[in-house]
Amino acid sequence: MPKMKRLFLAVVSVILSVLGGAFAQYPISEPPEFINYQGRLLDGDTLVNGEETIVFRLFDSEEDGNEVFAETQTVTVVDGLYSVRVGSHSPTGALVNALASSPLYLEIEIDETPLSPRERIGSVAFALNALDRSSISFETGESFVIVQTTSNDVENGQNLLAAYAVASALEPNGLPRSADNRVTVLVPPGRYDLQATTLALIEEFVDVVGLSPARDDQYITGTSEGSGSGVLLQTADDVRIENLFVECARGGGDVYNNSMDPAAYFPDGGLSNTVVRNCRFKEDTEGGAWSTRLGTDYAGTYENCVAGLYAFGGWLGRASGTFRDCRAENGSFAGAGGEASGLFERCTGGPASFAGLGGVASGTFRDCVGDFNSFGVSGTADGFFFNCWLKGTHWGNFELAGRLEGCRWDAPVTTVNSGIVFRSIVDGVFRNDSKYEGLSAIAYERGDAFVIVETTTNEFANGQNLLAAYAAVTNLTPHGQELGMDNRAAVLVPPGRYNLGTGQLTLSAEYVDLVGLSSARSDQHILGDSDGFGTGVLGQTADDVRIENLVIECTRAGGYAGDTSNSPSAYFPNSGLSNTVVRNCEFRSDGVNAWSMRIYIEYAGTYENCLAGKRSFGGYHGVASGTFRDCEAGDESFAYYYNCEASGVFDRCRAGNNSFGSRGVASGRFTDCVAGYSSFGGDNGEATGTFSRCTAGHWSFGGGSIGDGKASGRFADCTAGNFSFGGRGSEASGEFIHCIAGDNSFGGGDGPVASGYFQGCYGGDGCFGFEGVASGVFIDCVGGHMSFGGVDDPGSMNVSSGTFYNCWLNSESWNGGLAGKMVGCRWAGDVYILDGAQIYDSTIAGWLIGWGVGTCKVAHVRAQNIVWSNMVNAIFLPYNVEDLDVE
Repeated sequence: MPKMKRLFLAVVSVILSVLGGAFAQYPISEPPEFINYQGRLLDGDTLVNGEETIVFRLFDSEEDGNEVFAETQTVTVVDGLYSVRVGSHSPTGALVNALASSPLYLEIEIDETPLSPRERIGSVAFALNALDRSSISFETGESFVIVQTTSNDVENGQNLLAAYAVASALEPNGLPRSADNRVTVLVPPGRYDLQATTLALIEEFVDVVGLSPARDDQYITGTSEGSGSGVLLQTADDVRIENLFVECARGGGDVYNNSMDPAAYFPDGGLSNTVVRNCRFKEDTEGGAWSTRLGTDYAGTYENCVAGLYAFGGWLGRASGTFRDCRAENGSFAGAGGEASGLFERCTGGPASFAGLGGVASGTFRDCVGDFNSFGVSGTADGFFFNCWLKGTHWGNFELAGRLEGCRWDAPVTTVNSGIVFRSIVDGVFRNDSKYEGLSAIAYERGDAFVIVETTTNEFANGQNLLAAYAAVTNLTPHGQELGMDNRAAVLVPPGRYNLGTGQLTLSAEYVDLVGLSSARSDQHILGDSDGFGTGVLGQTADDVRIENLVIECTRAGGYAGDTSNSPSAYFPNSGLSNTVVRNCEFRSDGVNAWSMRIYIEYAGTYENCLAGKRSFGGYHGVASGTFRDCEAGDESFAYYYNCEASGVFDRCRAGNNSFGSRGVASGRFTDCVAGYSSFGGDNGEATGTFSRCTAGHWSFGGGSIGDGKASGRFADCTAGNFSFGGRGSEASGEFIHCIAGDNSFGGGDGPVASGYFQGCYGGDGCFGFEGVASGVFIDCVGGHMSFGGVDDPGSMNVSSGTFYNCWLNSESWNGGLAGKMVGCRWAGDVYILDGAQIYDSTIAGWLIGWGVGTCKVAHVRAQNIVWSNMVNAIFLPYNVEDLDVE
């Protein structure tokens, strides 16, 4: 085999040979028995594969000097990478004796040729010393390593390499690593300069995750070593990479537009189990490298990532994975002759992206944006394109063999074979199998499946045309078939104003949709006065209907809206239409003479990106049982008032006061929702559902003012005001994880019950069973004045029978009696000990007082004073300290 022209060192690190055992048995400062060494071999620009004989030598000088250790090994090289344990082929202790010298320099010899320069290992040889014991944290089962950071970028880079080496030797929970038994390198905010070295991800199930969600906080940079290398290199498949900014700062050298060009991110092709989230990859501005490797197959999952030119399979590569919310520059997502066969959602590319310029766009593209010459131009486009936008006016000699639906195309389109264009806007000539010339500006699916409303300058004439168009479309038989779920018809509403006067457009036919042509919904404005009670502007009796891209407004200025299901409204549907889909619509009224949406009924369909006023989506004695995404409404919406229920799925929705099951039941799933006061089963309602990252005002999440509320659901990372989470005399029996609330919350105030599970929660004064019962489990929680079962009246005694771990009462007033268990707590007030109480490892700023006859256990407790009356069988250990001032 020809001699190696260049050696790239991917990782140089040393770990204890006994790392899989218990750390406590081996002093970290002792030299290791082996050096875990990883390297990278190239023959010119070609990655080496096969077996190589390598000599490893240690010298005490960078040049010349004395040889203190030598060993020969035959190693297996895969795609240029190899990993060995230097010292494993030598007599016991030989390497340990050699490592007593410092500094040391490692020399590699291949085919009788020493590679230069030697690599100094003195600064990283004891990787566990570089990462001192206090900064390497191991979860139960030793499943992660935290990189130590300093003020020196280069030192941080070495620490990062060493941390990866340490993580690669871990076996979490005493078992081999697997998809369900992973190890993570946790990267704190900081700058990590790898210089010419590469962080090589060569181990399955070892992840690299930045600790801050602001990816730029974890900035990894390097120059790479040229062809076939990068800053972050990856050969292992099942790896998670998250929250990182990786930049290749290589300013010199040439790139040749091939897969061996250096890049910030340099993965192997076809890594289908890889997940990359919230990362940014940046190339050198002087053209010495790319942001991501060219000409390879990106087959994993990539979410919220940003990259530069020809990223994610650009330049004759492939994008066969899943891409969500990603953004890249020209020629990306398999642009410039590649193949985009994956799933692309909400992605943006520059010119010639998404298999542009001679590529194959065979995947599924949803809500994607590409500039000119994107989406398979001059190649093949047989994929599915939904709500996509081709921004440029040039699309080459393009023929569509796939499906274009709800798209905006700023260039001409010609369909071939099974090509379909449906509900889309085409700026230029649309040719359907080259049979129809001159169908410009707007193009639709072939066949008798739609009617376009004729528009004029008179809004009342437009209203009548709209009614006529709907009547006409209900008689269509698309493709010669009866209307059905998969054989629909549509009224297509061009931009304009459509005034129905006192008339009503009633959607009475199944599978007939009403769709505005512009995605700017205000462009299609349908309005009218309605005809009083029992009517609206847009009525609906048919179930399976799509309503999209419209503004519906009731302009009724007289009379009174009323509080019944017959009250007039802009949108007046029947109750319980579970197959209805309403997207990107706004419903308007003055909220006095009419409502924006019909009240007192059940909204059971799917509603996305919709806007409405007061008492919408099941407001006032209604039910919200459908799916609601990115919707916004006024006060008293999403099910409000007695007997109401918010039982659906709610993602990223917003509403005013008294919303989401207020005074009723909030039993659905709520994620990233925001509301005003008395919401989410608030104002004495019930919150029995699942709530994640939701925010509300006072009296929310099963809270109230008269003691009838209940918070029995699951709450994670939620925030509310006073009297919330079963507050003010109500019950908090659910699961509460990292929630925050104001005063009298979490089952606090006026005789409530806090019987649930509380972890990492923070409350104001009077929380967690204040003047009530604190019988739950409380872990890492903080409460103010009289929290955790305290009372205001010094003459009375409340009983706290729960279990408290690492909790903090941050007020000196408590007047509470403990009959439960307290471990590792900090209490600012006095504690009265009742029968059965247990207190361990806690600090009491006030007095610890035995109360009545009973048994208790007290150990390792610090207090100002300890007074026992009739308590018996108290267990005292040496750390009970009387008359001690506690901060």
